[in-house]
Amino acid sequence: MPRQNRTIPLNWNPEAIRLLSLIAPADEDLARIWWEQFAPEAYRALMDSKLLDGFSVPNVGWSEEELAAYLNDVLLDSESQRNWYAAGLLLFFIGGQYWRSTGRRVAWSLIRSSLDRAISRSSSGVAGLCDKLRSGSVSLADWQSQMATMIKTTTLASAMAAAGGAGGMTPGMLELVQSKIAEQLGYLQEFASRIASGIPLDGNICRVMQLYLNGARGIFHIIEGDRYGRDGYTEYRNVLGPTEEHCTGSGSCLEATEAGWSPLGTLPAIGSRICLSNCLCQWQYRRLEGYDELGDPVYTVV
Repeated sequence: MPRQNRTIPLNWNPEAIRLLSLIAPADEDLARIWWEQFAPEAYRALMDSKLLDGFSVPNVGWSEEELAAYLNDVLLDSESQRNWYAAGLLLFFIGGQYWRSTGRRVAWSLIRSSLDRAISRSSSGVAGLCDKLRSGSVSLADWQSQMATMIKTTTLASAMAAAGGAGGMTPGMLELVQSKIAEQLGYLQEFASRIASGIPLDGNICRVMQLYLNGARGIFHIIEGDRYGRDGYTEYRNVLGPTEEHCTGSGSCLEATEAGWSPLGTLPAIGSRICLSNCLCQWQYRRLEGYDELGDPVYTVV
């Protein structure tokens, strides 16, 4: 292929971006493959979690034998679920929480950290693709196409993790995911055009590519907030990531944290602040359950 043709980007118009952002069954399969490849072993079955939201939450005081008898009465939806269950890895999504077949609830922080681990482990693929672009061994159009697949796969996998697996994705959630993918593909189109215009193919290219991958965390928190809102949680507060250097000033993570408990939807979204998709902050949610004998409010906090 002539050199000049290797630096021509794909020219996506708004309709092309809309079509590229649509979710098909094959996209869910790619999200499962991505998750099983990069997620920690203990959580690789998460995408095939069994939904039991119509059931009462198992009593954690049950013995393993009692819980196993309960679960044996549950019809598993697919061969993959049956295989995960036989391996002792199948997770159950009950009452908005993940449970193991042993009857132990999985802390939501572990689900979030599993996503972070998966994104971190998949970074080698981004680095490899960046090296190919810089060396000229992949055309700009091919690079753009492969980046689009990465963005779509990681974004969908992140949403599925927050929703309770593939089966937990509602039509409204799918619309949110498609909107987020379309937004990211629009940015990718602009970035490809800048590369074609001759910006230096230095280490900054690789860092920007990683930002696109990190952006998948944003949809996780959007789906998470939507789910908690439907469960009656009305307030949230920002919790700073424990190891990162936090951004400051207007629209920063420190500003969001200083706001304390706030109505849902009123604080800057994680991933939209000064630090963008490098953000490792989390939300904590609460809902009012009533008042104690002194008239002080009693909250459930997650």
